[in-house]
Amino acid sequence: MTVRPQVLLVFITALWASSAAAGQPLETESTRLLRAHQFEVEAGFERQAAEGGSETAVPWAIGYGIHDRLELLVEPVLYDRIADGNGPAARGLGDLEATLTYRFAAERGGRPALAMALEAKLPTAKSPRIGTGQPDYTIWAIASKAAGPWDVHVDLGYTVVGRPARVDVQDIVNYGIAAEWKVTPAMELVGEIFGVSAALMSVGPAGENSGTPELGGAELVTAIGARLATASKWTPSLGVSLDRQGAVTVHPGVSRRF
Repeated sequence: MTVRPQVLLVFITALWASSAAAGQPLETESTRLLRAHQFEVEAGFERQAAEGGSETAVPWAIGYGIHDRLELLVEPVLYDRIADGNGPAARGLGDLEATLTYRFAAERGGRPALAMALEAKLPTAKSPRIGTGQPDYTIWAIASKAAGPWDVHVDLGYTVVGRPARVDVQDIVNYGIAAEWKVTPAMELVGEIFGVSAALMSVGPAGENSGTPELGGAELVTAIGARLATASKWTPSLGVSLDRQGAVTVHPGVSRRF
């Protein structure tokens, strides 16, 4: 799994007071799942600029509540373009991620809600500069706790990284903590810190392998954002991000639940 630097500032539709989902702009996993037979669609556009180049992507997410405690999330990247100075820009389909999350303990008293998730990254990208050509598998432990207008999420994951030919890689640890603050019934502020350990045994000065940019060194991202309820069922969003290498990402998007 590749963790992309994303610190997003987002304006989204009305939140469900009983089960607000930690979706856009947050990367941190959450136990706030869709209800049984409920769908959610998120569509976005990402533009990242860094000293070494730029990337443009069109990520989507389609979620389905199989049960009140079980959710399936499929995240294709419909288009990805990477211009990093290593020849002509690489462009095409990105990798696809599918995640199955099960909440096995509801929030009660001082105890947070607890969930486990299994995630698979499928190598649908054709260009080696967009994807690794190998599947990755991640297991997540997730906790969420609400306190008044606050909702806090913590997760820890371990990824078995696919081994591309002639690239020395290792498995990685993922982590994140996020907080959502409902300022008014229509507006919510969010923030998070998330990161990943190094997948490469050795990396270049930009923290990545020039031949396989999706594999890189350790990452740490901080995020702030906002959600704003609208009268429309479609929810516009906008985000901005910054990672420790100085890469900035702008991420407008839209989402809707059915």
